[in-house]
Amino acid sequence: MSSKKMNGILEQLQVEAASLEAEASKHSEELKRIERQLLQIRKACRSLGAPEKTGQSTQQSTATKDEVFTLITRILKQEGKLSIQQLQSRVEQILQRHGKARTGFSMRFQSAIKDSRFEVVEGIIRLAAERRDAIPNAADENQGSDSSPASRVA
Repeated sequence: MSSKKMNGILEQLQVEAASLEAEASKHSEELKRIERQLLQIRKACRSLGAPEKTGQSTQQSTATKDEVFTLITRILKQEGKLSIQQLQSRVEQILQRHGKARTGFSMRFQSAIKDSRFEVVEGIIRLAAERRDAIPNAADENQGSDSSPASRVA
């Protein structure tokens, strides 16, 4: 490539770079203005008693199907049998006490109770016969060593 062509390309690139730098500077100034406004609004909110937001996500985690399954198993091991509604309510309460969001809970619960390790007859659920003696009772375990909701039933 000739030196003239290279100089022409270099010149075009430098013009484009200068244009982008000017645009970036303009956006930078706009961002600073917006950040100043946001700071003023946050100060006003705090002065009116609103809790301060840290910018971190406040979303709760949701229970996994395994957590739901484990809680169902442990509750049924303790109680023997319950209505599906009673069991669902107990599992949901435990998960909520442990900071788990309700999002998707009903779907995970319905999926978990369809497992062959449970028997459902006329709205009553219990552990299938072969599972009743194979699952450790939550009361027999060291409950303080695991902070997951499935580790504590009460």
